[in-house]
Amino acid sequence: LLLGLVAGATLAFVVTRSISGPVNKAVAVADNIASGDLETEVEVGGTRELTILGAALRSMRDSLRKRESESRRHAWLTDGQRKLDEVMRGEKNITQLADGLLATIAEHIGAHVGAFYLRDDNGQRLRLTGRYAVDPDTPSEFMLGDGLVGQAALDRESRLIDQVEPGKLRV
Repeated sequence: LLLGLVAGATLAFVVTRSISGPVNKAVAVADNIASGDLETEVEVGGTRELTILGAALRSMRDSLRKRESESRRHAWLTDGQRKLDEVMRGEKNITQLADGLLATIAEHIGAHVGAFYLRDDNGQRLRLTGRYAVDPDTPSEFMLGDGLVGQAALDRESRLIDQVEPGKLRV
């Protein structure tokens, strides 16, 4: 009888620990996620139910990561729009407006140089209208289709140049 009682108590202790350990781990993971730690590793296993709980916690963490990323992106875009709105307020000529917009965009996206060309009245020539950290020797005009600037205008596509060979672009 005593042996059966000891065996039963030992079995109850082992079963309780095998359940409470993973549950406590799951609770700790949930607490970390609730406190904003979305880098928490979710490694909850054990019984089928605990494995399902671990998968649900992983899904929740990943969903919160995605929403946080979307929220940061939205805030960044909204902040950029607000800054552009501020630059466009008031009476400015086209060069002042273009320079202000370029400076604002460059600072917001971390660009080191930028140029803004507008088509002339006949639509065949592009004239440098705004500049940000552009070398004074930069051509002030391009024909539509000539060079990278003219081709980008002809294709109606913007170009991002982020790999420039040394000496090819003076700032």
